[in-house]
Amino acid sequence: MPNPRRWLRLDMDWEDSPGLVALDGTAAGCWPRVLFWVKRSGSGGRCRRPDTGVIARRWRVPLEAVEALLTAALLDGALRIEADAWVLVNWSAYQEVDSTAADRKRRQRAKEAEGITPLPVTPSHRRHA
Repeated sequence: MPNPRRWLRLDMDWEDSPGLVALDGTAAGCWPRVLFWVKRSGSGGRCRRPDTGVIARRWRVPLEAVEALLTAALLDGALRIEADAWVLVNWSAYQEVDSTAADRKRRQRAKEAEGITPLPVTPSHRRHA
């Protein structure tokens, strides 16, 4: 199994989050970086609260963009800022390891060994609005 600290799940529709829609691209684009920061610097969706000025310089974005993102995440309920910590509210729902994945893969390999192959996936040409 890969090192669990080296990956992060990010929903494909993260940009559609109500808290991010009103932000400009620079501020909204800081959200994945917040996730990465918490994953790398903390544990269980919680990390020591960094200095936003240092973060802005590291991410090469204006301080205002980081502050706007943090305000939006607070108002949206995605982030809690405590005296000394950032806490990502739904961390466990999105980031916990899928305990059933190994069993599913084992069943899939057993079926393939018996000559049972899954149906091919037909590409969708629908436009999603």
